Amino acid sequence: MWRKVKVFIITVGFVGGISAQVPDSLWTKTFGGPLHEDGFSVVETPDSGYLIAGFTESEGAGSWDIYVIKTDRDGNEMWSSVYGDIFLEYGYSLIALEDGNYALAGWTSSWGQGFWDMLLLKLDAEGNEIWHRTYGGSGYEDCYSVIEVPQGGFLLVGGTNSTENGDWDVFLVRTDAQGDTIWTKSYGGNMDDRGYGALCVKGGYLVVGATKSFSDGDWDVYILKIDDEGNLIGQDVYGGGGDDYGLYITEVSTGGYVVTGYTTSLGSGNRDFYIIKIDDEGNLLWERAYGGNEMETAYRIKETSNGGFLVVGYTSSFGSGLDDVCLVRLNSEGYMLWREVIGGTHFDSGYDVITTSDGSILVVGSTESYGAGGEDVYLIKLREEYVDAVENTDSRGIALTLNNVGNEITLSYTLDRPGKVNITLYDLLGRPVRSIADEVQGAGLHILPISGLSVLATGYYFLLVKTPQGRASEKIFVLGGDAR
Repeated sequence: MWRKVKVFIITVGFVGGISAQVPDSLWTKTFGGPLHEDGFSVVETPDSGYLIAGFTESEGAGSWDIYVIKTDRDGNEMWSSVYGDIFLEYGYSLIALEDGNYALAGWTSSWGQGFWDMLLLKLDAEGNEIWHRTYGGSGYEDCYSVIEVPQGGFLLVGGTNSTENGDWDVFLVRTDAQGDTIWTKSYGGNMDDRGYGALCVKGGYLVVGATKSFSDGDWDVYILKIDDEGNLIGQDVYGGGGDDYGLYITEVSTGGYVVTGYTTSLGSGNRDFYIIKIDDEGNLLWERAYGGNEMETAYRIKETSNGGFLVVGYTSSFGSGLDDVCLVRLNSEGYMLWREVIGGTHFDSGYDVITTSDGSILVVGSTESYGAGGEDVYLIKLREEYVDAVENTDSRGIALTLNNVGNEITLSYTLDRPGKVNITLYDLLGRPVRSIADEVQGAGLHILPISGLSVLATGYYFLLVKTPQGRASEKIFVLGGDAR
């Protein structure tokens, strides 16, 4: 069995001096028990650690409970807490508050008036519950996002089928700082309409979701402009003849807004990452779709300090498993600079991404490939912005060729000038397991056999190559002696 892989690492950026770099280290952590856990939201804490929110089936009083995990800066668990009662509770959106506490939104079937109700919890820095509130009618309400508003209090975004307007409507709840309701509003037409995210803008809010009531296809991205009192100022739809969903919206520092989700109208596969940019009036500036032959969904988009974007979700077109975490770096015009796929042989997904105070990238999601149970919370820290594979024939870089036969790997590359070369093999936790080369090499073609890998444990490893003209990494699978 053999394979040949070419990896091009860009040493000169596409636009505005952006450059792609390979990380010197990488770690991943999992959290959970023998059943099912998911991590949906993460924030950095003042001590440079992290707070993660999701839900758990392994712990708690009910079938599912909200799950909050506090880690240190290296991802080691400091404490965890569960919140819920005898039925189902889900935690989806976690935010840090101006008063040093945290707000966590989701939904519950243990408390409230209906089958499901929106749920808002306020937690202190140690995870102690300060209060919780529920919102909803006699039917079903869910909640995917909470934001703190400048006037004080919160705006919750989700959906409801307790109204007579349609099967599902966008549902907003505005509260004061104690979580008590100021107003509730629903929006939509005579078919299904859903709400997933929001942000504060001058004079009110922008809400993103998906609509069937006002679409040209099956579903379209749905953006609503709401004033401070909850009145609808305007709405726009975006998409084509297929399904187009908006799952998250964020403001761009240079003006306008970007939305991410998925599309079946554009792209190359069954479903692709969908990113659109609009101006302050809702006019479409550009739209992009990224993916392969199978399915991709983008859950979060965050602007980076140099004007580009990080997008996270999952892919079934690329990687080593059924689904894998997919992290994409875009420039300011929405063009892909690099893509990284992370995961094992089963289902893995990324749901949130942040940049941290030490300049790293942090992704939270779920993994079925690693951990203690059926599915666990998956936390991934990338030390630097980087690329595993960049496809750009106009850019200069270093090309690697890997010939993998059994446990013997031959690495080939060409240097355009002499210089120091360092080649190291890392495990998935970012720990160096073998130094392959650390020496000055001359210009020209180099063919380097890598043998003796059978002493390693079976699994995936990263081969990191640093040369004078760029860096490259490649994920390889080693069949170790323990597999015999």
